[in-house]
Amino acid sequence: MGNVIHPYAESAARFEKSRDSYYAAREEQWQLLRDYFQAKSDFRVSCGTAAGRGKRTYGSGDRLIPPYDLSNWRWLEITHVPSKLIIFLSLQPFDIDPSSGNLHVLYDRIGIYVHPAEKKTRAEALQKLMITDLSLPMDERKLSDLETLIHKLIHTHTIWEQEGLHTRLV
Repeated sequence: MGNVIHPYAESAARFEKSRDSYYAAREEQWQLLRDYFQAKSDFRVSCGTAAGRGKRTYGSGDRLIPPYDLSNWRWLEITHVPSKLIIFLSLQPFDIDPSSGNLHVLYDRIGIYVHPAEKKTRAEALQKLMITDLSLPMDERKLSDLETLIHKLIHTHTIWEQEGLHTRLV
């Protein structure tokens, strides 16, 4: 009868190949963003072995067996050196639908949260993360637009801090 490949095996192989390609493309985009901001003298990007990526063996307090690979969950944490503000860039921000209350993850959309180093909480980041109109893949125009937006948010945050004002966006 020959070597017949079961349709489930073909489907699984195609799925794994697509997932691996998507993971590699997101990694490339993350590196492009990281390299862009590392090259700027007024920014410092947090680096390290696990910086900017979820754990490969996330277990949710041992509730997930086997553990789940969260390494495709990507972000950048960037310090604006002159102001000492932290810019959190998410490559998959959360959105809560205002009419249904449903929670969505907007994969490949850029979200930004600007905060002083000492004032970050996860809950606040979720609440105040601004969802931009920028999506992966990035190009020169999008990178420039992102940098311009970040500078505007830093400027606004600085003015509001001086005035004692607060906002949901930054």
